[in-house]
Amino acid sequence: MNPENQKALADFRRKLEGLLGDFDESAHRVVTAQANAGLLVTRRETPIKTGHLHHNWIRDRYRRVGNAHVSGYSNNVEYGQYVNYGHRTVNGAKETTGWVEGRFMLEKGVNAAERQLPALFDAEINRIKRELGF
Repeated sequence: MNPENQKALADFRRKLEGLLGDFDESAHRVVTAQANAGLLVTRRETPIKTGHLHHNWIRDRYRRVGNAHVSGYSNNVEYGQYVNYGHRTVNGAKETTGWVEGRFMLEKGVNAAERQLPALFDAEINRIKRELGF
């Protein structure tokens, strides 16, 4: 192999190693951005009657579990599940008088985050290509 090809092969190998080394950082970026996108939609869909439920959404810390990269968001307000899924209404005699439909804000946020994932991957791949000169 001539020296020119050896140099090109060495450069290509260095770039590939850079791609592999950047994987954890890229996964962190994508997973965090996905959690932020879901949180934004979930918070926007949460009703603001008192603001307590709306303002208690927090993004969980990014972590690695085995080979998986995990992040998310949560809310510890006790009545949140009743707002999300719906609940019955009762009168003074504890008789059911109706049903309040759920807002399904958590499902809307998760669905929005899942829809945005391909675009997040594409953006991260393009960022890596720009940095490494591909």
